[in-house]
Amino acid sequence: MGEALKAYVVQEPYERTGGVVFAKIHAEARRKGSVEFGDGDWGSVECRRAPEFDGFSPGPVPPLELLDRGWWFECWECGRKVHDDMSGDLIDEGVDPADYEPCADGQAVYCSLQCRAAHWLGQRTRSESIDALIEMVEGFYPGAHVVGVHLYGDRPEKSEPGRGVRTSARFRFPGGKHTVDLRWGESCVHVHPDDVPTFCRLYRKKDPTHAPD
Repeated sequence: MGEALKAYVVQEPYERTGGVVFAKIHAEARRKGSVEFGDGDWGSVECRRAPEFDGFSPGPVPPLELLDRGWWFECWECGRKVHDDMSGDLIDEGVDPADYEPCADGQAVYCSLQCRAAHWLGQRTRSESIDALIEMVEGFYPGAHVVGVHLYGDRPEKSEPGRGVRTSARFRFPGGKHTVDLRWGESCVHVHPDDVPTFCRLYRKKDPTHAPD
């Protein structure tokens, strides 16, 4: 068997963000940590041995274990600071602490079961929305293949002036050399000039300058 991996805590010193990294030696742990927490800058992180986490090798350490040891996280749903003694914070917010109990799903941490359920629902809704958008685009443009989707929230939203592109899809079509950009809410799709003749011949019956509503 190979040499057992040891636990190291790697942190960005100013924001105090970081995590537990498993490695054979200090230098390896610091290198891994700098990539994950410091944009690859070796000097941007601090690294120390954390033998209390060796038993979780090769990782990751369960988030609730870290909470019990004084670490804190942001709730993946609402962004609230989650730590092992949230009562004071919640009372200051004017909410009942009894409604909040930190929980985790894998490495995702939530301040309450309600937030975990809301996140699950949002993810499911988002996934279904993406599938529906792909189906709509590929149905409206036969032979098209969607290669990318942007969804600002959980559901498609039309783009409006001053709000940026809320929902869009990029797709390829037979004979095209470039991708086509469809932005939900705009009256036309964006086709590379070199591909316009081919696109128009293929989709002329559909008025190719207009995207589906």
